[in-house]
Amino acid sequence: MAARGTSLLGTKAKDRELTLKQSQYRESKRTKGWKIKSSVVELLSLDETSLQVNTAVGIDRPLFRAFPPVLSFQGYEVGTSLEAILCLRNEDQAPRRVEIEKPGTASLRVQRRGVSSLSRLGSDSSKVAPGMDAIFVVRFQPASMDDFKWDLVVRTERERFLLPVVTTGHRALLEMPETVDFPDTPVKQESRRSFMISNNGNREARFVIACQAPFAAHPTEALLAVGASMRCKLDFKPHVAGPCRGCMEVRHDTGEVLYCCFTGTGYEVDVELSPGPVKAPSSFIRNSSQGSFKIINRSKVPLKFEWRDHSTEEEDRKSSAGMPIGGPRASEGLTEESSESDFSQNAGDSEYEEHVLLSRKSVALHEKHAAERRMFADQQYFHHAAFSIQPLQGCVWPESEADMTVIFHPDQAEAMSAVAWCAIEGQQERMCIQLEGRGLGPDAAFAREALDVGDAYIHTPHSYQMQLINKGSIEATFGLLPNTTPFGSKFNFEPSGGTLPVGQSMTITARLMAGTLGPFNETFNFFIEGSSKLIRLQIKGKVVGPSFQVDLNMIDWGPITPGFTFTRTLTLTNTSKITMAYVWSVPEDSIDPTKTIFKISPSSGKLSHGKQVEIATEYQCATAFVGPYHLVMGIPNVNRTALHLPMHAEYIVPRVTIPARIDFGSCSIRSPYTQALVLVNEGKLPAKYSISGLDAHDLATLTAEPMSGEIPAFGEANLALTLSALHLGRMTLTALIQITGMAKDHPQKILIGAFSIGATLTAQTASGQPKLPGTDIAFGSVPVLKDTIMVNPDQTKLLRDTLHVIINEGDDLMFPVTAVGAGTLITCDASTTGVDFGHQFIGWQGTREVSVRNQSRKSVNLIWDNATIKEQVVRSKRQGANQTKDEQPGQIPASFSIEPLQQELPAKTACTFLIRGNFAVARILEERLRCIDSELREVFNFPVRAQVAIPALDCNPKELRYLYNHSLPTPTADLTQTITLMNISHLPINTVAMTDGPFLLDCSTLNIPGGESIELPVTFNPHYRGDLQSCTLEDVVRIKFAEMGKLQVKLVADVIFPNVELNKSALAFGHVLSTSTAHRYIVMKNSSKAAVNYKWYIRLPDQPGEDVDALEGQDGPAAAKPSGPEAFDISPGQGILKPKQVVELDFCFYASEYTDAKAVAVCEVEHGPTYEVALSAATGNISFEVQEATMEFGPVPYDDVSQLNIVLRSTGLVPFRFYAELDAPGDPAYCSLYPRQGDLAHGGYCIMSLKIRPGAPRKLEGTVSILVDTKDPLR
Repeated sequence: MAARGTSLLGTKAKDRELTLKQSQYRESKRTKGWKIKSSVVELLSLDETSLQVNTAVGIDRPLFRAFPPVLSFQGYEVGTSLEAILCLRNEDQAPRRVEIEKPGTASLRVQRRGVSSLSRLGSDSSKVAPGMDAIFVVRFQPASMDDFKWDLVVRTERERFLLPVVTTGHRALLEMPETVDFPDTPVKQESRRSFMISNNGNREARFVIACQAPFAAHPTEALLAVGASMRCKLDFKPHVAGPCRGCMEVRHDTGEVLYCCFTGTGYEVDVELSPGPVKAPSSFIRNSSQGSFKIINRSKVPLKFEWRDHSTEEEDRKSSAGMPIGGPRASEGLTEESSESDFSQNAGDSEYEEHVLLSRKSVALHEKHAAERRMFADQQYFHHAAFSIQPLQGCVWPESEADMTVIFHPDQAEAMSAVAWCAIEGQQERMCIQLEGRGLGPDAAFAREALDVGDAYIHTPHSYQMQLINKGSIEATFGLLPNTTPFGSKFNFEPSGGTLPVGQSMTITARLMAGTLGPFNETFNFFIEGSSKLIRLQIKGKVVGPSFQVDLNMIDWGPITPGFTFTRTLTLTNTSKITMAYVWSVPEDSIDPTKTIFKISPSSGKLSHGKQVEIATEYQCATAFVGPYHLVMGIPNVNRTALHLPMHAEYIVPRVTIPARIDFGSCSIRSPYTQALVLVNEGKLPAKYSISGLDAHDLATLTAEPMSGEIPAFGEANLALTLSALHLGRMTLTALIQITGMAKDHPQKILIGAFSIGATLTAQTASGQPKLPGTDIAFGSVPVLKDTIMVNPDQTKLLRDTLHVIINEGDDLMFPVTAVGAGTLITCDASTTGVDFGHQFIGWQGTREVSVRNQSRKSVNLIWDNATIKEQVVRSKRQGANQTKDEQPGQIPASFSIEPLQQELPAKTACTFLIRGNFAVARILEERLRCIDSELREVFNFPVRAQVAIPALDCNPKELRYLYNHSLPTPTADLTQTITLMNISHLPINTVAMTDGPFLLDCSTLNIPGGESIELPVTFNPHYRGDLQSCTLEDVVRIKFAEMGKLQVKLVADVIFPNVELNKSALAFGHVLSTSTAHRYIVMKNSSKAAVNYKWYIRLPDQPGEDVDALEGQDGPAAAKPSGPEAFDISPGQGILKPKQVVELDFCFYASEYTDAKAVAVCEVEHGPTYEVALSAATGNISFEVQEATMEFGPVPYDDVSQLNIVLRSTGLVPFRFYAELDAPGDPAYCSLYPRQGDLAHGGYCIMSLKIRPGAPRKLEGTVSILVDTKDPLR
């Protein structure tokens, strides 16, 4: 009998739980030293809330102690109200205030007893005497039967602390056995028991099951409805011999715990291995041999065994922790992956479509085998480089033997051994077997183990050949070991490795390219796979450089003179058998290219075997030959100083004769004069000269032609000196001549003399008569302020002055002058032309400035008025003399005014007046402004004009349309269109353009000159939305100008992206029969105007926890194996859809055993959005039952119709279709079965009616066959 588990949720236990927390307070009060530390959440200042700042209560606990410390409510129903009394005792020695803040939930209400409402902390009614209690009534009104927790906030004068409120609602009550006994079980074998768990409570039970080893329970967590039951499976697998005890813990989500005890006993059985080590026959490497031994089972139970690497499970775990995931054989899955990739590349061809299902199953089978191999590696099955055991796992039947095969496949030529451990059921410790064998290896050697190559040229490739012979009985695989010596690293062997068949030889070529001179003796080692013996090869020789000859022992320049270039030539011959590179240089020469004195041509190059080349050396002689100098030849990367040639020269400076003085005589000022200068060379070598300085002291300009040149040996050079005097009088100048080779700080000097004279002038009248200095020049009457000849009078009276004529480089002349001024001395810059405001817009106001200058010698008072308005007022008064007062016109507004209207202008000063224009009407405005002086004499009278117009702006076009199609090459220019804004006014117009959304303006503020047009670019951004969806976007460009003018241009853009429509966003395959295939279909339509290039692939869902779970309470395996995207397929997986084209997609699910699959099918559209379809499926088997396997009609009247019902019920998860066939022998008069076919879902049933009328007295027997999908017929 199953006993009820010990739980707080039993009927009586539940009552105890409901009163437990209420009794905690009463029981704890009787405990000595009982204290509850409340949770203080905030400290307050006593200075602000009370006059009693001293307290006897520590800061670690509140001033008031709560009774009870925890408020608990149990046994309530929705709609009821429960109350609890809360006492807050003053622990201090002074009266204190206390209150409970209003709870933030509608389920709790707090009322202080004896107070009408919650008082504030500052009121006297909230004070509590020392040692006294403040009593509060806490009312709980449950809104549901769920558990409820809340913290009440108690506020005192010093702190705020929390008081917990806990309520307990409905609880689940599980019923299960208290103990379970298992029968005696062999070690490492599994024994199973099961029992029922029922929920007899009033709430659904959500619990977790945990067991102690070696016991295990399934499932480990569950959700059980009220009144429901479930079966729990228990496993017992002892790992040691002897009695075992354990406990199962069932923990509720509400905290309650149930316990169930387990007992069982494990024992060892009689099983052993064949005695002695297993010796395999000797074998060559890469070959194999076999040995055998036995596992003997003398017990009466079958025993499973496994061969492992280690003696204990602990060593298995330590070794597995350091092994890569997948083990050493993880790479075996490459074949399956490559096969799958090959198939996917041809998935679009029609010849492959018929093989889709077959190929998918083949790939699944390969993946299964690869997973098994990875499992063996992960579980540390026995594996060794030279030994393997077959089979690695299996079963030994009772009282029988199992033959084990040991395969020896050595990879080294040596004796080998290994230990394998057998983990077998029925034995606590693992059994071991010793494996032994000897490997035989290959043998090879060079025909000559030493090779002398003699001399080898540096930086030149050399090759040598040797024969490698296989002297062994199997093929030899060899390879070269690295040689890191200076000469050994320069050797390359071809081939450096390979396989040599039995009795064959191979030519090995050694190539040398040395970069260092000297002898070498190198030993090279080759290894042979499977052998510890090395093949040795010795190569020795010497690396030498190239040889050469030159036809000179030294470079003799002979006599040289400064300033000239000298050349010498030598011949270089290559006497070696290789091409020689050379570099020539003079080490003592300057490294600065601008200061070098030697030039070698060619300075570098390459010379073939037996060839010659001429080397020319140039010497730029500038100073004395101070040597010693050497011509050096180097060979790159071999020898920097392969040849030294010394240089020798005789340095001579020639003697040049120069005249000491040259005299130009009398010279007119600023006129050029030329004299000859002759330089004579008295030496046997040519000379060079240069004129380094012509010191004229700003008295004259002195030039020489030429400034430098050569003087031949025993010859002369003629120069031309040109002089132009700048000042009058006698002068002496200096010219410096430098002869190349002489000291630069002592050039030779030439003195140059000359006498400069000036010009003489006379004056005459216009008639040609001589004019003597001192006679008067009379101008007569001249208008004032007007330039006439050289007279500008500022008075209206007789003026006198003297005219001085200054003659450069001559004597001055003086003439008296007289004149009389006439006219006005007040001037204005607008008096003649007036003031023109030009073109103006209506409503504008403008200003202009005019300057008035008083050029007389006394002040004047100026008065301004508008002559045009004044005349209109006079005219208006004359016309209105005969009109009544009401009919007379009002004041006439003036379009132009001037400020200030009156101004006093002192002598010799100027004043700026401001003219204002008010443009109220669109027409041509013209008025005259008049200026008079204090004596009412008119000084100025000039017009003021303006052309006033209304601002006008025209735009074209009125609408812009854009089209963006991702599949067409849309130039960037097509996404930018322009609006032409035409200013049909005469004045410039400032405009402001604005738009929103995907349209952009390159410039929002524009200034358009009068009569001109400006283009406003408008750019459309097709990726503004970013969702890659086709759409039509509309907006406007708003243009404002001249403060009140407005224009709008409509913007329309059509965006075409490749989009599709799917008629489903999720596919649920339901449960599918294992090892079968299910198909579902989705219609995909191209809903855009562009062609769609799509591609489907399948991935795991983002949240693996959302995978389909196995239905609880159903029969089946303990845990389903999850499956990934490899269980699904889509056809066609990719393609191109034309606009409005529709395609039907075939989604296929390949069901394997115990698979729960959930994935996401993703459709990637090129240049378009991504679409997803959720896929879910599960596998199972078809299971059904027939209510009556045998149907007995019994005696029936032969002429009556009798009926029996057959009930076919589906007990599995997979829906199926059935067919019923009726075989009624004896040919009755009437026999029918309905229905004969149908579909049954999970849990469904069908009632088939069998009717029969015998037609004659007799015994009838027949058969009803029910065929269910692929199952055998049930009869």
